[in-house]
Amino acid sequence: VFGNSSDFFAAALSDGSIQLYFKLRYTKETVARPLEGHKTPVTSLSFNSDDSLLASVSSDGNIRIWKTNTASLVSSIDFKDYKNQSPVIFSPDSSQLIVCTEKKNGNELDFVSFDGKIKKKLPVKNAIREFTVTPDGRLIIILTENDSFEFYRTDDGSQLGYIPTFAVSKLMCFAFNEDCTQLLTGHQNGSVYKLNVQNVL
Repeated sequence: VFGNSSDFFAAALSDGSIQLYFKLRYTKETVARPLEGHKTPVTSLSFNSDDSLLASVSSDGNIRIWKTNTASLVSSIDFKDYKNQSPVIFSPDSSQLIVCTEKKNGNELDFVSFDGKIKKKLPVKNAIREFTVTPDGRLIIILTENDSFEFYRTDDGSQLGYIPTFAVSKLMCFAFNEDCTQLLTGHQNGSVYKLNVQNVL
């Protein structure tokens, strides 16, 4: 995963460790530091908005927060209901993590403090494959298992709209522009779609 600046990136290795790479300020040399502690493979890495923190999560639900300038551990949280392979990302103000969990009646997005306390829960109608938060922190955009997109408000959890499944070929990746008014999607058959999503909001 790349940081938001060009100074940081991180890689998860097969032994459960992480390599944190960063550029030295004066020489511009790239240095790597190992981050160790996960007991199972790491499935998601995410930087916060200013790249001062890195979140990692392993398949057993262990979430770790690292300080990037010292490569030191800030917090370790064991999250038993974590949905394996789903991302764990920082809230836009970097005060919480947003974690996808599996419940009996479906998926849920939990806003979790660094000490592991759940501050807010956002139930979601369909199974979550991936999700992202808009830069202003107002919206959560979810890609569901059936390749549809759902848009939720972060403050009260209300659903604003959705984009139904629109392509025959499975959706493999997606990216929004800066103000989340346009969407690019890449599909298994090599096709790329550009969607205007202003009306959804």
